[in-house]
Amino acid sequence: MKAIRLLKSWQLVIGLVLIWLIFIVPISLAYEDLGKPTGLVNDYADILTTEQKSALENKLSTFREQSKHEIAVVIIKSLAGDTIENFATQLFAAWGIGQQGADNGVLLLIAIDDRQMRIEVGYGLEGALTDAQSSWIINEQLKPNFQKNDFYTGIDQAMEQIMKATSGEVIPSNSNINERVESDSFNVFADVIKFFIFFMFIFLSRILAKTKSWWLGGVIGAGVGLVVGWVMSSIIATIAGVLIIGGLGLIIDYVLSNKKIGPGGGILFGGGGFGGGRSGGGFGGFGGGGSGGGGSSGSW
Repeated sequence: MKAIRLLKSWQLVIGLVLIWLIFIVPISLAYEDLGKPTGLVNDYADILTTEQKSALENKLSTFREQSKHEIAVVIIKSLAGDTIENFATQLFAAWGIGQQGADNGVLLLIAIDDRQMRIEVGYGLEGALTDAQSSWIINEQLKPNFQKNDFYTGIDQAMEQIMKATSGEVIPSNSNINERVESDSFNVFADVIKFFIFFMFIFLSRILAKTKSWWLGGVIGAGVGLVVGWVMSSIIATIAGVLIIGGLGLIIDYVLSNKKIGPGGGILFGGGGFGGGRSGGGFGGFGGGGSGGGGSSGSW
């Protein structure tokens, strides 16, 4: 009897570990709330000197007063598993960069450890600062300097070009950005699939826990795998989806069928949430602008 109980305990542990690795970890590594901005230049990675940060802040503040456009520079250590596109979009919305109604904001996001960067453009400036021009700034101003670890020069030169473009001046553009756009679209699609599976798991966990079957979860998981493979139009994805998601569903059903779920929610989720973040000082904040997802991404 002890051996059987020990085996069941290990089965429970293995099942929970698999659930954690496949579902919980990717979700917890998504966008991290940075808290309130400390200024137009926010260096959470500490790569700029005090003088460099002050010079950029003064330049962008002067431009803001003259043009009413808001340009934000945000430097972080890591994306923590998120995509640069999603992080930029979420941060832009959270801070409301640009004036409300005018949506005239621009965000330069730099992730040091991931060696990635993105220029995110507000609705109102997408005609002045196009995706192709953002790509040119990344490849001609930011990337060469970042490869030499000269972050300040790269950012400063990029700001000059962004200010020119948003002031009506014509700057060069890079028309060869289709490959990157397709990659961005795939990343967004993958995120949608991941979140769909995650929330479906939360919903089904309450149903499966009430059944005495240990196989129903496997059938449902295999069905989900078929759907994912069909949507992606890939035989390999279909086979992998059936085996991985179906197998995971089998484990989940077995675990839940032998583990009662209390009225509070589930065996994995308590009353907490995804809290945390950083807070800053006396900066008055941005104007409440929005982004339509325009811009460009790159790496160095």
